[in-house]
Parts: sequence; structure tokens; C-alpha cells
Amino acid sequence: MKASSTFALLSATLIAAPAYAQVAGTWKGETQGRGGGAQEVTLVLTVTDWELTGTFTDAGGAQEIAGGAIAGDTITFTRELSFGGRGAFEMTYRGELDGDELTLTLQPPEGRGGGGRGAGGGARGAGGGRGGFFAPIVLTRE
Repeated sequence: MKASSTFALLSATLIAAPAYAQVAGTWKGETQGRGGGAQEVTLVLTVTDWELTGTFTDAGGAQEIAGGAIAGDTITFTRELSFGGRGAFEMTYRGELDGDELTLTLQPPEGRGGGGRGAGGGARGAGGGRGGFFAPIVLTRE
């Protein structure tokens, strides 16, 4: 009985290990910045003892990610966005890994998702208006 339990645990570890190894590294891409111009995004991910950590860098600078998790070919993490003296909140990212491409989607925090006046100012606040506005960010492995 003990041998079969050990084998099952070892098998599960070996199956999961490739996904963890594939996500580690430097990922680069672009997103639309304020005013419609392209904004470079760099995501550096590290996997240590099954924990996903790293930094997310865009025009706002480099920030450590938090709450990183990997489930199959999907990753999730959060980072804090601040808007000067107008407050800060965490944004959750979900990434789908497909070979050397990682597609991130951003989900606004509860209560901030659609329309109204939000942290972004104007009628298209942090959620970007009706239905949200955050386009996926496609990153490629560097």
C-alpha cells in the first residue's frame, strides 16, 4: 500500500513539474497605454518550491507580484495599482500558457469593474466603462 501511495505522489509531481518549469523566465509584450500608445510590459517569473513569484514592470515601474499560483497551464497573481493620492487597490491577473506565449487577462477588483467614475477618472474609471476595458496582454518568452 505504501509503495502505491509513493508512486502516485511521485507521478503527480512529475506531471505537474513541466508546467512549473515552463512558466519560469522573462516574458515581454505590449499593452495599450494612456493616450492609446503602446506600453511595454515585462513579467519576470520565478518558481521556487512550487511558489510563483516575480516582478511586473510597465510604465509605472517594477512591482513585486503576490499570491502567485499555477494550476496546469494557468497562472494567477495580483499586483497593487496606485493612483497617486487617489488610492490603491489590488488587480488580479490570470494567465494562460501556450508554448512560448502567455496571455494575461486582468480582472478588476470587486465593486470597481464597470463604468462610473473610478480611479482612472472620468466616465471610464478603473473598469473602463460598460463591460470593462482591459484587453488581454500577450507576452512572449524572451
